[in-house]
Amino acid sequence: MDNLSAAYYANARKEIAPFLPVMLDSVFELGCSEGNTLAWLRDEKGAKTCHGLEVFPEAAQRAKEKGLDVVIGNVETDGISFQGQNDLVLCLDVLEHLLNPWQVLSTVVESIRPGGSLIVSLPNIAHVSVLLGLILKNDWCYQGAGVLDRTHLRFFTHKTACELISGAGVKFVKSKPKFSRKTHRNINWLTFGLFERFLAYQYIYLAVKEK
Repeated sequence: MDNLSAAYYANARKEIAPFLPVMLDSVFELGCSEGNTLAWLRDEKGAKTCHGLEVFPEAAQRAKEKGLDVVIGNVETDGISFQGQNDLVLCLDVLEHLLNPWQVLSTVVESIRPGGSLIVSLPNIAHVSVLLGLILKNDWCYQGAGVLDRTHLRFFTHKTACELISGAGVKFVKSKPKFSRKTHRNINWLTFGLFERFLAYQYIYLAVKEK
């Protein structure tokens, strides 16, 4: 946790609001950090039951202090304690940190009720900042945060991220790009999305478990 910023842990991911399902009786978040997204869903979106799994004890304790049901553990070694029928499962900027995100995501999907939703966010390794480093400097330089965060173990393009999600037993519904700079957003708009796969630093994905 020491090498991650406080802002990262304090962030409630409100940009997922357009992807939220109508029913939010039970929500599970993998890698819930301090629990601010779960608390936001509970306090402002009416989620009745909020569960989380967090690997960092300090962050998990802060989530518990918010009244959230959070377990401390590593999903790849400890598994998932919450195997109930969740209306929504969140995997926000977490799968890229895992050794086997394909297996983990398939396991997580098992906890979603038929008709329930999965929301995933993943950084885009095809981002222009990465490509320019390779083309101009022949360099792949890990950083403290961002697309080339040094704690990332797996890397995905928009295409391979869609394949990851679709292969987990859910139906892909839609995605939304996020841009790190206003100029990138404007260029994307002016070019009708032609270069989106290079300008988006992250994508948010929505999938549904079919009934």
